[in-house]
Amino acid sequence: MTLRLAFTLHFSDLNIASLNEPIWGETLKQIKEAIEAVANYARVFVSTPVMYRPSRRSARIRPLRKNNEALFQLTRCAREHGVTATIENMVNVEFLLGRFPDEIADMRVDGLGFTFDVATQNTADAIDSFLRMP
Repeated sequence: MTLRLAFTLHFSDLNIASLNEPIWGETLKQIKEAIEAVANYARVFVSTPVMYRPSRRSARIRPLRKNNEALFQLTRCAREHGVTATIENMVNVEFLLGRFPDEIADMRVDGLGFTFDVATQNTADAIDSFLRMP
């Protein structure tokens, strides 16, 4: 019997959308170390980092760019270790990104997977819209 594992890691104090470079750099370092650590045990790595959403729509652009740059680097790191990196939808809390399909679509990076957490998404009442995602 072969046991297939997927790791879901919640990084509550890390932020891949941080505009604070030392925090952003440490976030990437710690998540990459986690990817390397699980590579011998699992082929799927699910990350649910906190991704802050500024209150002003115009202020979302810079954090979203940092977020996507981080996702690109993390996806590349995972690929180098034979792991598929995915992101997971977030709970419906105003300051988080990834609560709705359009927010997940804004984070698409080539090679990055998506893990759908039904229990989490139930808080946003958007299950049907996620199920219609391409």
